[in-house]
Amino acid sequence: MQKLSIVTIHKGPISNLRKTLDSVIKQEICPFEQIVITPKLPANFISRYNKSFLKFLVGKDKSIYNAMNIGLRHITGNNVIFLNSGDEFFGKNAIKLIVNKINLKKNKILIFKILLKYKNLKFIPKKNYFDSKTYFPHPVFVVPTTNYNKKIYFNENNETISDGEWIRKNLNKFNYEKFYNDLVIHDLGGVSTKPTYKLALEKKRVSTKEYFKELFKLFLFKIVNEENYYKLIFKYKYNLINE
Repeated sequence: MQKLSIVTIHKGPISNLRKTLDSVIKQEICPFEQIVITPKLPANFISRYNKSFLKFLVGKDKSIYNAMNIGLRHITGNNVIFLNSGDEFFGKNAIKLIVNKINLKKNKILIFKILLKYKNLKFIPKKNYFDSKTYFPHPVFVVPTTNYNKKIYFNENNETISDGEWIRKNLNKFNYEKFYNDLVIHDLGGVSTKPTYKLALEKKRVSTKEYFKELFKLFLFKIVNEENYYKLIFKYKYNLINE
């Protein structure tokens, strides 16, 4: 049976990590490991989450993408998923769902449905967007780690867009398959969610189109409140399921 590796990078409030790990612990038993990379953690927190499948790497990273690379170097599973600190698995069968799929779809990237959450707002991808060739969110992006000639690592020189580069490199290496099943609840507010001019400059290195799209998001973010901002930018790709 295939084994799943879950990597979580934690740099924010301890409550975010607690929420994430609680969602992992309640999962039905199946072969997986959880690795947490963080600059620091209280000793009593680590002792509280003293589980055989859980490993903490504290004070070893220099940046977010350096931490992700550390995670890749320590995993022992056949597939890996990066679960953000503050994000949660959907229900108690999420890991079981992944493991069942990777047993059937070996050496394939697996992509699932993400639920985006901002306060009381929840968004799910519209089916036509989910099926498109642009839907590849990294919190539901499960990548094979076996049969690598050379592991694909994150570019640590890019501060905000390295995850997109990493996804593209993996898509060039592996075939993928999508499953319209709920997998992860993603809390909006991560490093790549809110628009900044710095992020726009990073995206300019990808394409001029991406640069102007980010500038437009930044303009929109400044003239409307955060709740309406998310409603507007997700309007055509996601369904708002409640308010």
